[in-house]
Amino acid sequence: MCFFLFSCKPKKDTAAHSGKVSEQQEPENIQPAVDLRFQENFFEAQKQKALGNIELAYAAYVACLQLEPLNGTVNYELARIEANHHQNIQEATLKAQVAVKSDIDNPWYHKLLADLYMELGKTEVAIKEFKEVVRLQPTSQNAEADLIYALVASGKIKEAIARYDVAESRFGVSEETALQKHQLYIQIEDTDKAGLELEKLAKAYPGNADYWGIVIGYYQEIGKTEKAKWAFEELKKCDVSNGRLHLQLSEYYALTGQDDLSFEELILAFQSAEVTIDEKVGILMRFFPLDPSIGNFGERTYRLLDAVLFTHPSEAKAFSIYGDFLYRDERYTEAAVKYRQAVELDPSRHVIWAQLLDIEQRMGDFSAMKDESASALELFPGMPEFYLFNGLSSIELGYIDEALESLSIGKELIIDDYSMLSRFHALLGDVFHIKMQHQKSDEHYEQAVKMSPDNLGHLNNYAYYLALRKTKLEKAAEMSKLCINRDPTNIAYQDTYAWVLYMQGKYPEALSWMEKVIKALPSPAGDQKEHYGDILFANGKKSEALLQWKSALGMKGVSEKLSQKIAEEKIIE
Repeated sequence: MCFFLFSCKPKKDTAAHSGKVSEQQEPENIQPAVDLRFQENFFEAQKQKALGNIELAYAAYVACLQLEPLNGTVNYELARIEANHHQNIQEATLKAQVAVKSDIDNPWYHKLLADLYMELGKTEVAIKEFKEVVRLQPTSQNAEADLIYALVASGKIKEAIARYDVAESRFGVSEETALQKHQLYIQIEDTDKAGLELEKLAKAYPGNADYWGIVIGYYQEIGKTEKAKWAFEELKKCDVSNGRLHLQLSEYYALTGQDDLSFEELILAFQSAEVTIDEKVGILMRFFPLDPSIGNFGERTYRLLDAVLFTHPSEAKAFSIYGDFLYRDERYTEAAVKYRQAVELDPSRHVIWAQLLDIEQRMGDFSAMKDESASALELFPGMPEFYLFNGLSSIELGYIDEALESLSIGKELIIDDYSMLSRFHALLGDVFHIKMQHQKSDEHYEQAVKMSPDNLGHLNNYAYYLALRKTKLEKAAEMSKLCINRDPTNIAYQDTYAWVLYMQGKYPEALSWMEKVIKALPSPAGDQKEHYGDILFANGKKSEALLQWKSALGMKGVSEKLSQKIAEEKIIE
């Protein structure tokens, strides 16, 4: 347990007892003895304490104690050091006892001793000391709170409730005390008085619809339907323009199975600025797992999202939560718009930037992805994921040197994230493949598959590159076959495997796999058509090969030798 040493003046009201030794300040009535040696040591101790040199202060206080063993202030200070820095609660307690005996009307001494007794589990004597603090500080809410805490810890629940009654008579009804008394009544299984405590809180603050909502929820929970209905009528007496009233009405209607009424009240609550954006986001997240295609969940969700935007047009959270739902529903173009509006309002939220860049990758909008990843990097230069997005988009747009620079920097920023590091290595493998530096390409792909052996995309790409170069074909076939075994419906993996088989000279098998690919694709890409033609030609189907080559002409991804193949009607290595 940690304790802290404060300096000079006592606080008037510190936080309620937390189970720690007292951290309040020492009393002001310090009267150093006439003895000059005591004075010198005492002021040295105070100086060292102020400088944070606790052990030097401790030594000076000990010197004081040798001159005046019963001095209350010195024993008090040493008790706090023993507890807070030496963790010696027993010795601290002995010194606190001496301090109390030196001045029985000093509340700080009693408070410290009570805290130490609590640390030792001696709740009965701690209660006695806390009562002394209350006697000496009758206007302190914290003194009452400490005493109540000790009473509850010792199992004296009814006495603790009685002390709460005393506190309420002095300080009035508060949410904290009412809810705590409510829980204590539940603990002793007095459900009626537990409910009355909540009613008292709601009546004390008649304009707060939330409190009546708590009353309704409690009575619903324990099956007192009539009391819940009565509380509902009281709730309706609140200000009808209050958005929190509509929120509580929505909760009540939901509890009673009146879903349509609940939703209409919820819309009114969402149109009110009195219900915070965080509360609205929390409610919307209840809708997130729901299938929008079932019933009216989708329509209702977007009505709520529209209400949030209308009420909070300058809140980034309003746009980002809207984007999240659009993303969930695969409405990527609309989601990207909402995320862009979110980062314009609050560019400091890196999660939104990452979501936006992920959407742009899914959409293939690499130009926007490159620009916005660059913007993200200006704000978050230490986050490797933005270098990854920037490198990927640069590759797709043909900025290979820029991609190499981004990926090389980002890779060095990764700490203990092998999955992300493998992605960097794979993209660097792509970069060096494009730059025809095949040894470096292979080295990076070896690292990628080593760090993330279950990433089939890395295995597939590596196998494809090896096949293109007619090197390590057995290794390529092994990796490609593994991809198909783990994901037998993936067309890209079948395409790669067909090409590996072709490079191995296994033409009939290559044709069988390639025909599966072509049949499965409504619109094969240019390189797929060209490869299909090559495989057909290798199997002696020259006319069919020419048809595939001609249909691929002018399409993206075809080789530079395609025109020559067509003109000469043969494979050109």
